[in-house]
Amino acid sequence: MRRNGTGTLSAIALAAVAILALPAAGQAATFTSTSDTLIQVPPAPVLTASIADPYPSAISVPAAGTVSEATVTLLGVNHASPDDLDVALVSPSGAAVTLMSDACELDGGMSRNLTFDDDASAALPNSGNCGSVDPYKPSNYIGGDEITVPFDPFPAPGPSSSNVVLSTFEGGPSNGAWHLYVFDDGFNNSGSLAGWTLNLEYVPAPPAPPGPPAVTGQRAAALKKCAKKKGKKKKKKCKKRAKKLPI
Repeated sequence: MRRNGTGTLSAIALAAVAILALPAAGQAATFTSTSDTLIQVPPAPVLTASIADPYPSAISVPAAGTVSEATVTLLGVNHASPDDLDVALVSPSGAAVTLMSDACELDGGMSRNLTFDDDASAALPNSGNCGSVDPYKPSNYIGGDEITVPFDPFPAPGPSSSNVVLSTFEGGPSNGAWHLYVFDDGFNNSGSLAGWTLNLEYVPAPPAPPGPPAVTGQRAAALKKCAKKKGKKKKKKCKKRAKKLPI
């Protein structure tokens, strides 16, 4: 190791760069994860409304913090009648958002990715084809051209209520299991999703405060020995040393 002035300055400069590269406290971070498990909706045409397999599909988020923004992409959506698809996302806290319901009525046999983002310029159309614009706002239709709440119900354990904006998740926890529920409320057709991607912006949770020092018993044992010392000076000197020992 060089010990001249130049070497010392270089070491200081490198340390400064390392410190500047660290994220500032409270700075937003991003977590992205994809589930590539095939979701069949339903596995085969049936004469009743059907839940998907699996129901739900889950993505586990280990990153602890508070959500500041969320977007979702449904991968390889392929369905003979996408108007029958009801899709909802539920956060670890139980907050729920309907991503699409009764949309793209005439887009039979569609096969594409669909991204949902509150900042998108438009929702999926109620009738007609899904179009080529992407991303989309969450899109929930019930008997008309308006984005509405309430929403089509999901079979248990799906959500019993839902919103139509992804900002519903803001301020909630990021870490835990996020669940995607897919339900076909029509009959006599089938389809699939190749998977889905969850993208979260979040503010990391502050580190836990340090706990109390571990109790080893060294200090108490030493003080006990000091009590047996004869003479005030010896006891005082012994106690001074003992108090420097771990608890």
